[in-house]
Amino acid sequence: MEQKDLKKIKRRELLELMLEQAKRIQELELEIKDLKSELDSKKIKIKESGSVEEGNVAVIDFEGFLNGKAFDGGKGENYALEIGSHTFIPGFEEQVIGMNK
Repeated sequence: MEQKDLKKIKRRELLELMLEQAKRIQELELEIKDLKSELDSKKIKIKESGSVEEGNVAVIDFEGFLNGKAFDGGKGENYALEIGSHTFIPGFEEQVIGMNK
């Protein structure tokens, strides 16, 4: 093969590679846009006053007792609890609803 032919092949391969990279960049930009949109929809709004409502995140201190005695792992400070997530014992989050700071 002549040197001219090799240069044409290399240019073609380089152009194909550049097009593939440009396509991948576009795909990544769309993914980033989608992720930003998803993140914006999940931003936490801080509410400094008023009562706790379903869907709020309440920062609480707590201590659990069993038969009148504190138990290991049953205490927390500055714990961010999403009201309605049902991550605490049944009925706990419902008791937080309506509380004020």
